[in-house]
Amino acid sequence: MLYHAKHPLRVYVVVPDESDVANISRSLTQVLTKLNGIGRGAACSFEVLNGADYMDRIRSFPKNNSRRDLTSAAYLKFYIQKLIDEDAILYVDVDVVVLGDLGEVANKYLDSLEYIAAVGNSDTGQQHWRTLASIHDLNPVSYFNTGVMLMNLRELRESRADELLETVVKDHAELMIHKDQDAFNVIFNRKHWPLDQKYNVHDFSLGLNYSGVFERFILGGLNILSNGMLHEALKEQVGPDTVVCHYSAQPKPWEPNGYYCRAHSDIWFRYAKIVLDPAEYATFHSLRNIGSAFWFRAKQIGQLHIAAARRLIGGVIRRST
Repeated sequence: MLYHAKHPLRVYVVVPDESDVANISRSLTQVLTKLNGIGRGAACSFEVLNGADYMDRIRSFPKNNSRRDLTSAAYLKFYIQKLIDEDAILYVDVDVVVLGDLGEVANKYLDSLEYIAAVGNSDTGQQHWRTLASIHDLNPVSYFNTGVMLMNLRELRESRADELLETVVKDHAELMIHKDQDAFNVIFNRKHWPLDQKYNVHDFSLGLNYSGVFERFILGGLNILSNGMLHEALKEQVGPDTVVCHYSAQPKPWEPNGYYCRAHSDIWFRYAKIVLDPAEYATFHSLRNIGSAFWFRAKQIGQLHIAAARRLIGGVIRRST
């Protein structure tokens, strides 16, 4: 984001614990100093905000059936208008890489934005969303991703949006599969503006969000092998017009097995090399190599499983004929 900024930019970083404030501030100071040294991020600044008080409220939410890879800190989006003293902002998740200047989208929408603007998502077919849409008489084919949002904070404050969102979570805990995202879609289903897809392009994981070692490596390997050109097809998602590349789901490019589960992990590593200290970057690079060894082994095992399955199927076909 700072690398591509063409105009002064104020960045707010919300963290879930007070102990994170000093470390994140120190890291961002180093990043900004490095960027300034190569003529980037001029006149840009940042502020790290402590969301711990709101995390106490979040911990009181009912237990739900949300995805295991989503943390409770995702609900901090409910309170951005209380944490940040601005009229409007562009919110982005931490698992994105910004590939261009965001000034264009801000200038186009922020002055006239009603509540929020976001990119549509493909989750409208999921049963939990169809149930929520039916309960609240919503448009079932309208669903957006909250990883990138333009937000009119003034209107969100006046409408007491945080209380409305909290009510959705408390009333439908069992349906909050995507945590904050489902709640935002209930409240703003008919009140959000669509953003161009280029502002939130998903680099989907070939690991298919598997959480266990066996699932992620073995089944992930089977997935790649059984789908042939899937990896190449996914590469077409992030194109030359993409402004925000979103590494949604797990694993992330910086995780040990993340590099080879993603079509565009190289983008993250390219920017990481610019802003990280050499020793820190070397740590991530070594994790990438470890992931390579694991992933290669998974593909080998997957190849054996597929070969065995083909022999079994062939045997069944021969017997049936």
